[in-house]
Amino acid sequence: MAKHAFSSCVLSGKDGLRVAAIMLGYFFAHHLAFLFPDSHHVLMAVWPAGGVGLASLLLSPRRLWPAIILALFAAGNVANILEHRLLINSLGFMTANVMESLGCAWLIIRLCGPVVRFDRVQEIWALLLAATVVNAFSACLGASVASLTSGSSFGTFWMSWWISDGLGILIVAPFIVTWSDVHRLSKGIRWMRLAESCIFMLLWGMGSWICFNQNGAHPSNFVFPYMLIVLLVWPAIRFGQRGVLSAIIVQGGILIISSQILTGPLLWGGSGLEERLLLMQMYLGFTAVSGMIFAASYSERRTAEEKLAESELRYRELVEGTDDLVTRVDSSGNLTYVNQAAEKIFGIKADACVGRAAFEFVHPEDRERTRKAFEDWVSRKVRRATHQNRLVGKSGRVFEMFWTVNLNFDTSGNVLSVGSIARDITEHKQAEDALRASEEKFRTLFNNSEVGMFRSRLDGSEFLDANSKYLAMLGWTREEVIGKPSVIVWGDPGEREKMVRALRAQGSVENFEFKACKKTGEERIFLTSLRLYAETGILEGSITDITERKKAEAALNKAKEDAEAANKAKTEFLLNISHDIRTPLNSILGLSSLLTSAEVDEKSRKCIQIIKAQGLGLLSLVEDILHISKLESGQMTLRVQGFDFAATMKHAVESARVGLGEKRVILTCAMPETIPRLNGDELRVAQILNNILSNAVKYTEQGEIRVTVTGALCGADRYGVEVSVKDTGFGIVAEDLPRIFDPFTRFHEFHGGKTHEGVGLGLNITKTLVHLMGGDIRVVSEFGKGSEFLFTLDFGLAH
Repeated sequence: MAKHAFSSCVLSGKDGLRVAAIMLGYFFAHHLAFLFPDSHHVLMAVWPAGGVGLASLLLSPRRLWPAIILALFAAGNVANILEHRLLINSLGFMTANVMESLGCAWLIIRLCGPVVRFDRVQEIWALLLAATVVNAFSACLGASVASLTSGSSFGTFWMSWWISDGLGILIVAPFIVTWSDVHRLSKGIRWMRLAESCIFMLLWGMGSWICFNQNGAHPSNFVFPYMLIVLLVWPAIRFGQRGVLSAIIVQGGILIISSQILTGPLLWGGSGLEERLLLMQMYLGFTAVSGMIFAASYSERRTAEEKLAESELRYRELVEGTDDLVTRVDSSGNLTYVNQAAEKIFGIKADACVGRAAFEFVHPEDRERTRKAFEDWVSRKVRRATHQNRLVGKSGRVFEMFWTVNLNFDTSGNVLSVGSIARDITEHKQAEDALRASEEKFRTLFNNSEVGMFRSRLDGSEFLDANSKYLAMLGWTREEVIGKPSVIVWGDPGEREKMVRALRAQGSVENFEFKACKKTGEERIFLTSLRLYAETGILEGSITDITERKKAEAALNKAKEDAEAANKAKTEFLLNISHDIRTPLNSILGLSSLLTSAEVDEKSRKCIQIIKAQGLGLLSLVEDILHISKLESGQMTLRVQGFDFAATMKHAVESARVGLGEKRVILTCAMPETIPRLNGDELRVAQILNNILSNAVKYTEQGEIRVTVTGALCGADRYGVEVSVKDTGFGIVAEDLPRIFDPFTRFHEFHGGKTHEGVGLGLNITKTLVHLMGGDIRVVSEFGKGSEFLFTLDFGLAH
């Protein structure tokens, strides 16, 4: 009680209601007791307040006990004072009462545990011990107070207190405890059981009334009331402790109000009121203890039977539900029980196996070995053993089984029965066989592999294994390597340290290149892949000699460098030759222009125009070669400055219209009304537009060329433009679309054999310029229906 100090004065709302209800119940129990005093008008024959106090403590958590004790003390004193008892008497009596309740509760919990429901015989005996022994001490305190303050007889008062309080503890306390969870009963009321209980209570009440309200009863019939106890077997079995205690409460009420208590002898006698009260109390106590023991004994037996049945059910479910074969044989080796797994293994019903010899199902090759093992276990009186054999089912299927056998012997050492559990390990055995075959296959592959393979310790202290290819690569024999330090093959110790660090960090290494020394001292280059098993410190790996490959790679790299140098020289040559060709071409074009304006005959004029046209074509070719050379060499740079994209677009469209000449082609252009001023290389943008539009004009003989421009802001200071040029020209076949942007690509055969000018550099230059400006370009085309070129460009906003 020390840890539940009285200093805890504040209760929660729910706890406060509980304590208040206990206080009120205790007060009314006191008040009820004073309505039926004993012969001395001191105590009731059954003191209910003692039972209420004990029940309130047993049903409440220990932390509330201090508050409950204070509530009992206060309620009892109020009830005593209202009954005009002296304050000094009341204080003394209530001190004894609360000590009585507290002592009984402590003793019962000490003997039976914290949860008491009076459904065990042990709890009934603890209750009886508390009602007699603890109550005897509290009765001494109460009798002492009465003797000192009012001059009452100590012995008479002590006896009256002891018996009446004892009956209150013995009857009222368990009645309240057992009915405390009555709210659970309302969830599942069975009306037939309720009707049966009403019938019993009616018969019980009638019998009790007849026994204790007979005038002129003869003492020779004193045994008759005790025969009613036999009737308590009915509620004990059918209704449990609640039914028994309810019957005792009913009978106690009939006894207390019986006219014979005051007017004459009971069936068992009693010449005076005090004697009759004592006999009645003895009867009630004996009846209560007998009935509660009946109920508790039956409850314990029923609980034990339920647990046994539940245990057997669980065992049955476990045995019948398992895939393992469970058997039991007698001393002759005949099956007395098999579970349902027998149907799967033997191919017959479990019931059909019972009575047959167990060895009948054993594989013929294992039968004699199994029989000898059984006889050996019996002769050596082995309690537990294991065995492995094969069983044969009805279909002829063979099962590998692993048995755990338990032999049961009598006191003389004779076998009573043998219980066994057999697990089907057929798949396990097959897996073992497969593993063994796999290991043999692995060993064959390991030894005959064309790749060098080995196992060694990570610390380099020992070679564990190596195949023939590994040994041949390094020129060692198996005896010279296995068991020797593995560091002997490493040409560079630093490379090995690097490999070890990588293995410890990652657990494996792929394609690690290192140098190793052959037995002859020759250094070779190897490629290895390794895996580390950290728990054992063992690594496994394979090696491949890449010395010749490394030499080939070196030669290839040199050839590549030579090719790149040649390509660079070609690019520089093209740049130089383009400049050198452009100078005389400009002179030729200038002179042809002068000759065109001169007065010459018509034939000469046509020749001069041809010279000029061919010169312009050659100049265009030179310009394309110059551009492609600059792009390949990285010399092409963008001149970024503010420009009007819409104006550039309109100029390109107008130039394309001029190129249409007399073709029956409509050229349209749709652009946003407002395009902001952009930062970019206007000249390169115009070159992209002119190249794509000139192609559309070149390959469209009739129909329409539609140019569509869309634009949108991309963030705070970027603007994206998408341009679509869609024509109704000849189109391109699907298989040639992937190389449309390759240099020097021309598709004259697609256009009715008509030859067009150019060498196929325009689209390649266009794609390169678009990518250089951070954009993208693609083409959608269907042969015979036209093409659509789409490209996007991303510009900064010009401020």
